[in-house]
Amino acid sequence: MNTEQFNGHTPGPWNVNDDLGMVIKCGGGPHDFVSMDNDANVRLMAAAPELLDLLKDARRMVQELHALLNGVDGDEAYEWALRNVGEQEMAWWRTYYVRRS
Repeated sequence: MNTEQFNGHTPGPWNVNDDLGMVIKCGGGPHDFVSMDNDANVRLMAAAPELLDLLKDARRMVQELHALLNGVDGDEAYEWALRNVGEQEMAWWRTYYVRRS
């Protein structure tokens, strides 16, 4: 996902104010509302379900990698990462692992 599409969104935390009819508040002041006129805010809200799925996937991968690294050599961990994360994203590992070996 290209997260640059969210650049310029209203900083969080955001809170829902049910008393005002599902208005999203972004601060403590009476007029601190998240603007629906800001395209980055709208794109961020629309992407929330996908972002949640990605976060759940990342958590699962971290848990699996943690379990794998308990007593496993670096080559097996690297192979797992290639399968689950991708070769391009793991390019840093080759540099790091070669330097440590």
